[in-house]
Amino acid sequence: MLSVNLYSIPNYCFLGPLKEHFSNKEKLLNEINNSTFEKYNNISKCDWGIERKFERVYQNTFFNLIHPYLIDACKLINAENFIMHQFWFQQYEKDSEHEWHIHPSTNYTGVYYVEYPDKNAKTEILDFKTKKIFTMGDIKEGDVLIFPSNLVHRAPKIKNNLRKTIISFNIDFNKFNINVDNND
Repeated sequence: MLSVNLYSIPNYCFLGPLKEHFSNKEKLLNEINNSTFEKYNNISKCDWGIERKFERVYQNTFFNLIHPYLIDACKLINAENFIMHQFWFQQYEKDSEHEWHIHPSTNYTGVYYVEYPDKNAKTEILDFKTKKIFTMGDIKEGDVLIFPSNLVHRAPKIKNNLRKTIISFNIDFNKFNINVDNND
């Protein structure tokens, strides 16, 4: 059997509010609610599996909201730019959830909490070595959470009649401008 060591190294997540969330929330929700969708796995409504040829009107509104946030994220990590591969909405109603998964072929995953009335329904990240569940601090409606896409994560089951709406996206940060001093 191959001998393999498992190492833990620090990594970073981004969490913060979109400044224009509340002035755009109703428009975004109307655009989402008028979109083509399907039930996906155990998610009430989602456009992940819908063919890309269908227009997703909410995507323009979302991109205009998220763009300044992503520029700031690039500055924090000294990245020159970013590429968003795709984004999709998910609506969760009572008893819906998104089971443990990762997002392959991208380096970061984002969750924008468009409609978030239940603070117990935040994204959970699994430490697969210890089997402990990690959640970010105080996530609020209008926040964006961005984390490494290889982290196993889920949206826990909704246990009440409050609807949660998110827009998820895959993003790569590119061309890092970092000077490292190796004289420790």
